Amino acid sequence: RREFSFSLAGDVYVRYQSFNDASSLRKELVKSCPHKIDIGAVYSAPPKLQRSLSSASFTPEWKELVFDIDLTDYDEIRFCCGSNNPGSETAVCHRCWQLAKCAVVCMDRALREDFGFEQILWVFSGRRGVHCWVCDPAARRLDSVGRTAVAEYLSIVHGAESRKQTQKSLQNDSRLIEPMLHPLLESSAELLKSRFADYCVSQDLLSSRHPSGVRFVLKHLPADMAAQSNSLDQQWTTGNESGESTAKRWNTLKRFLKDEHRNNVIKDIILKVTYPRLDINVTTG
Repeated sequence: RREFSFSLAGDVYVRYQSFNDASSLRKELVKSCPHKIDIGAVYSAPPKLQRSLSSASFTPEWKELVFDIDLTDYDEIRFCCGSNNPGSETAVCHRCWQLAKCAVVCMDRALREDFGFEQILWVFSGRRGVHCWVCDPAARRLDSVGRTAVAEYLSIVHGAESRKQTQKSLQNDSRLIEPMLHPLLESSAELLKSRFADYCVSQDLLSSRHPSGVRFVLKHLPADMAAQSNSLDQQWTTGNESGESTAKRWNTLKRFLKDEHRNNVIKDIILKVTYPRLDINVTTG
């Protein structure tokens, strides 16, 4: 009762395929030679009989909780491949694959520790990212509302920033008091801080060769630091390379923020660069 769908030559998409056993599936694969195979839900009746059944008697019963991470969603901060490097012969490479590793580390921890899931499968998507399949019975039985809730909880860079802000600060007696961060943010930033530094160096993210990378980082400084942000923008994006490495520039920025008691801003930058960017539609669909 599991649905398979095939993408065939000529942009032909065939849905509602189902098979009685592995042998019949293998036979059809050899015959059709699909470019792509998608695995869908388990239905109340065999999907191959869908045309002969009423909508009431053909309904999805369960499906694994699935997450999709595509490295093209990180193109604004990767310069080795993707839209920032149209001359690249690859969609991904070992340098930007670090972002996929960051996603796996963060999400696997959250799914296990925050939700209590245990049966988690990570697989290469086949192109530019990774898929996560959560196979616990409780996950497989989630309805669309439940899947949306899980996906939105895990979303920081897209979809849930209004709930888990990292840059809002409180003032008391003219001293800056940073609020406590959501536990997901705290644990993720701690997991990612060393990986973030490695990734920045591998991409030379703060080099004047990549002004968009510099500005991506600096735009996450709070509004009251606009003067410092503009000054660093001018210094770090000019054509006259000072010889400063990305690592040195990050350490300079980090030291300045720590001196200003703005540790949350450091964490925010780390998360905005390396935290998983989820395609929520894949999870809820």
